[in-house]
Amino acid sequence: MRNSKGDKKPTFSSNVYQHRVTVGAAHPFFPPVAQCWGGRLLLRKRIELRLELDLRLELRLELRLELRLELDLRLELEPRLELRLELELRLELDLRLEVELRLELRLEVELRLELRLEVERRLDLRLEVELRLEVELRLETQRDAW
Repeated sequence: MRNSKGDKKPTFSSNVYQHRVTVGAAHPFFPPVAQCWGGRLLLRKRIELRLELDLRLELRLELRLELRLELDLRLELEPRLELRLELELRLELDLRLEVELRLELRLEVELRLELRLEVERRLDLRLEVELRLEVELRLETQRDAW
């Protein structure tokens, strides 16, 4: 069977197509096209979840800052020493939590960048495989033509 250009179309018994099926099934770096699209959707979902998590962390940080300001005001207005010490401890704990949240936020940003790099690497590998298969198909059609 030939396409509009006169090239032989790959059939199921074609070596190139068979190679694509077996390599795609056996090797994680060369998934079939359907799995590639599914993988992209999963990565998009992961990125969306990471963005949601970033927004939640930012909101938590804002709430912590508001609480800290409130504790600072209460600390200045509180005359009793015991309550002042307790408020200072709470303030210190809030500062520690804020630092931890910022570290988590940085880690999430780094993970998001790693995910983007992974997506780009997978796309590059997929394009490379498609180009190789196209070249093999052309070589096969040239051999068949001779």
